[in-house]
Amino acid sequence: MSNAECNRCRKDAQFLSMSFLNTQMCCDDCLAKERDHPKYKAAKEEEARQVRAGNYNYNPNITVS
Repeated sequence: MSNAECNRCRKDAQFLSMSFLNTQMCCDDCLAKERDHPKYKAAKEEEARQVRAGNYNYNPNITVS
């Protein structure tokens, strides 16, 4: 398996997952930092509501530095 580049930190990562704050594909380190974002909990809850409503393309588009 080849590595991929994290959209946030640009480091190589073997595995990426999508952020709850936007559509970036992120490494585990960036996702761990994301959990401290003040809007993380609300974004995660809203994403779950959107999926239950059938919206599989929801993007909260919250900027993460």
